Amino acid sequence: MKTTASRSVGVWTHAREPRLFFVEHLPAAQVRFQFTGGPAEPPVYVLVYITHGSGSLTVDFEQYSVQPDRLFFLLPGQVGCAQLSADVQGLVLGFSAEFYEERFPDFPLAAYPFFSNFHPPLLDVRPPMEPLLPLLQGLYQEAAGPAPQQLEVSRSYLHVLLQLADRHYRRAHPLAAGDNPQVAAFEYLINRHFRSQKVLRDYADQLQLSPNHLNALCRRVLRKTASDRLHERIVLEAKRLLLSSSQSVGQVALTLGFGDASYFGRYFKKYVHVTPEAFRQQQRA
Repeated sequence: MKTTASRSVGVWTHAREPRLFFVEHLPAAQVRFQFTGGPAEPPVYVLVYITHGSGSLTVDFEQYSVQPDRLFFLLPGQVGCAQLSADVQGLVLGFSAEFYEERFPDFPLAAYPFFSNFHPPLLDVRPPMEPLLPLLQGLYQEAAGPAPQQLEVSRSYLHVLLQLADRHYRRAHPLAAGDNPQVAAFEYLINRHFRSQKVLRDYADQLQLSPNHLNALCRRVLRKTASDRLHERIVLEAKRLLLSSSQSVGQVALTLGFGDASYFGRYFKKYVHVTPEAFRQQQRA
């Protein structure tokens, strides 16, 4: 397969100055929006709609095929790489949480299951689904030039787009935690506090549940325990930091709230089966 560029690894971020909101065409967007090293500032949420072409997109160590009518959802801080065919076409939409939630504070981005660190970052868009591509095209036209109330109209387009994507995503991914409010709340708390709270009881207390009840609930909804979910999030962030930052293993341990680098090394190896340094070397090889 002919690709547009060699494999690159890093954090999904804007390659030039970040903007609060933008819509661009592929392949032109590949020049200015790509996987690069370093954190996204400000954090940018991204939707990539593929209309033509092929390839692969690796997001947080999981590889997904690129194909027409596939919509990808990318979070700030995710790591990965892209290998795209030379004929790839599509639309790339990026926006900050502030841009969206200023108008729609009652619809936080964390409530959408596709903007989660736990669920698949893609949706296959097939008829008779709602017209997600026309909405993206409308956003592109709206953003193409100055117009009265341009930002407000763009926010409205974006809200409808996310709401319709949410409807179809929940049908396509029935195990998404958003289908159960208690599990969704648990995952929200994990994302906010996993660096400082690593004991399941802390989360159960906030949800006014017993740890056993929370474990049973997650096992029924997610087919894994609440403890498994918590450990997955900690390990995922450790992998991201080891791959995308220049921090030492000891510094990564401190960033994640581990007071002892040796304990962090044992914890990481328990779930990944290699040491943190070995993992870093394997991924960068």
